Amino acid sequence: MKSIILAGGTGTRLGNLTKAVNKQLLPVGNQPAISHSVDLALTLCNDVLIVSDSSTISPIAKLEDTWGLGCYPRATKNVYYAVQRKPNGIPAAIALGECYANRGPVMVLLGDNVFDYKNRKEISLGAASRHQQRGGAHIWVASHISKRQLDLGMTTKLNISNYGALFTEIPTKLGEAYSLCETTPVKVIEKPTPEILHECESQSQSCQGAITGIYYFDSTVWDKLDLLHRIPKGFDASKGEFGEFQLAALLNMYIDEQRLTYTHIQATGWHDIGESVEGYWQVTNKMLADCRPWDAQ
Repeated sequence: MKSIILAGGTGTRLGNLTKAVNKQLLPVGNQPAISHSVDLALTLCNDVLIVSDSSTISPIAKLEDTWGLGCYPRATKNVYYAVQRKPNGIPAAIALGECYANRGPVMVLLGDNVFDYKNRKEISLGAASRHQQRGGAHIWVASHISKRQLDLGMTTKLNISNYGALFTEIPTKLGEAYSLCETTPVKVIEKPTPEILHECESQSQSCQGAITGIYYFDSTVWDKLDLLHRIPKGFDASKGEFGEFQLAALLNMYIDEQRLTYTHIQATGWHDIGESVEGYWQVTNKMLADCRPWDAQ
């Protein structure tokens, strides 16, 4: 198994913060955002491929000597780079790693997603287990709070309409007990509106939460990526819609085969730094306060 980190994106929602620098290079806690993703990737496997635009690869490469210090000897780690010349979506960026991964299984991480220590441990254990089982795709989902739970006084800062969401089938038999992790995935929807959420609930489909920026794909992902190139026209790639819907389509391919599984992680321990300026500052201050001794340089 090998890892691929996607470090593209313009970061338009961060305004002036990303006019002169890629959002993955913004500081989060005591190190750039991309370094959190690389350190997590190095706990999963020895090989990491970083995909970004041509202007960002060089600044990212300057950070290489700081990765994996303390817990993991650098001599056993291999870091590679690939340039995505056009911003044509996440699946297209993953496809650049086909030769690097030798068409084998991969872990894919988004460079602007940051996880706390507890979630990182959960991800590491889950990825190792999934790889041993050798099959399908696996995602990590930040729990979503339903309207009913909100009415009961539970609160969350997670806005599901900003992310891809996983929907599962709710047992229809009255009084049937079930575990959230045992429910069957039925579809992934990119940025569902409140109307879509309500419609799904009326169809006995439960929103499990936001799909975080880390994914496990088995070796069949490469054939699926080839098929995605044949998606009907009508998406505006310049606005990112093509890539966004391609990722949902990729996950839905695994669902159609009944080969997508998922694990819940704590929403409070997962951060997408590109969501908003206010959210970015909250994340970096929290990570700085919570940084552990082996993270400090």
